[in-house]
Amino acid sequence: MKRFIFSILVIACFTTISAQVGTSAGSFNYIRSAASNRSVNSFSMPAETNFIIEDFVNYHKHNITIPQETDVALSIDYDNSILSNPDELVLQIGVATQPAEYHRCSDKQVNVALVIDISTSMRGQKIEVVKKSMHKFINALNEGDYLSVSVFSTDASVLLPTTRLGKDRKEILSLIDQISVNGMTNLNAGMELGYTEALKRHAENTNSRVILLTDGETNQGEIDPEKIVQNSNRYTKRGINISTIGVGQSLDFDLLRQLADEGRGTNYFLGDNTEDIDKVFTEELGSLLYHIGNNPKLTVNLPEGYEILQCYGYNPKMEGSGSVDFELSDLNANSTRVVLIKLRRNTKCEDKSPIISVSLTYVKGKETISVPCSRKLSITSKSITNPEVGKNYSIAFMADALKSAAREYTSDNTDKSKSILNNAVLLLNNSEYRYDDDFKRTFDIIKSYAPIIDECTEKEFIKPKIVI
Repeated sequence: MKRFIFSILVIACFTTISAQVGTSAGSFNYIRSAASNRSVNSFSMPAETNFIIEDFVNYHKHNITIPQETDVALSIDYDNSILSNPDELVLQIGVATQPAEYHRCSDKQVNVALVIDISTSMRGQKIEVVKKSMHKFINALNEGDYLSVSVFSTDASVLLPTTRLGKDRKEILSLIDQISVNGMTNLNAGMELGYTEALKRHAENTNSRVILLTDGETNQGEIDPEKIVQNSNRYTKRGINISTIGVGQSLDFDLLRQLADEGRGTNYFLGDNTEDIDKVFTEELGSLLYHIGNNPKLTVNLPEGYEILQCYGYNPKMEGSGSVDFELSDLNANSTRVVLIKLRRNTKCEDKSPIISVSLTYVKGKETISVPCSRKLSITSKSITNPEVGKNYSIAFMADALKSAAREYTSDNTDKSKSILNNAVLLLNNSEYRYDDDFKRTFDIIKSYAPIIDECTEKEFIKPKIVI
């Protein structure tokens, strides 16, 4: 195990406490479930678009700067010990929001429209998982919040019209327990009905959201994904967000992700893992009760003489050679996330103490908030400001390898796909993080796809420097 030396040179200062939770990640949960259910006798992979790198990196909690006096804190860390080239380093930008215990509930009225798929494919364990989840979520809502429940199969209907919640919720929970499954999947009809219910109590001072739970591809009514997203966007423009929760492996992951991304919500996946179920509804409830801001954008400005080699996830937008923007999901209390960038320093760079500056802007009410942060880079042979950078980078490396392997598999380059996975396993099997639970979650996934793992023992693996 390496020893790490901390050089604390942060200009913007906050009190650092242990991080609370990461961001729930639909892609990670979906891929983990797919890996555990795949056939061991044949090689196959989900579609490339199902692998969203930032979902893997941000599934777990991060040990970064946590604000107590402000809504949001930024942190800048770096590590050049894990790359073979001494002029290359991994930059980590941390974005953390205030813990819920320090952040009072939103002043806005909560207005939730649950939309539940009850088509035949939801029978058995799937619908029981959903019912259990709904009990947990409904019981956690505050007295005075508004709730409606709609269901859909071949058609859609309202199970519970928009109702103001009191202390006693036995009748509502009884309605949930009585749900039975039948018919096909008319997702668009259910979604539209949920929006209609949400509109009944929607106002400027209301936090309104549709939460859509489904297990399958839409096969009844409107089935064009583009038109379904367009229908959803009409309500988003009126201020009603949508979060999507997938159940099972047959769902249209890309559609659910797009609905949530464009609908200013979050995309989740419910597998058989209890950790996933608790994580989904804890975060979704937190986003309703402890919402901080919308449309956050992170801008990273590099010093002269540094160039970006790779960004991990987030669809970055380059603004010239030394600046890059990242559009993030909405900010809610009690969460952490990181952005990872691989950089290279020009050997002719004369500035021995360059400064990296970042800023986060987001909308809170009618005001645009800006949060700045900067840090001096002090690059030596082994410059490590936070030992978690190496772990997070290793997870991003594995997620990127999975995504690349899926791309090759889809292009019928099966041998190349297997080679990418095998190389990642060979590289990281003896990692210093191999006993860390966060690392192991993703490593277990990549091992399940890499065929070489069944043919080798741990003693045969070596640990070279990570090189991408």
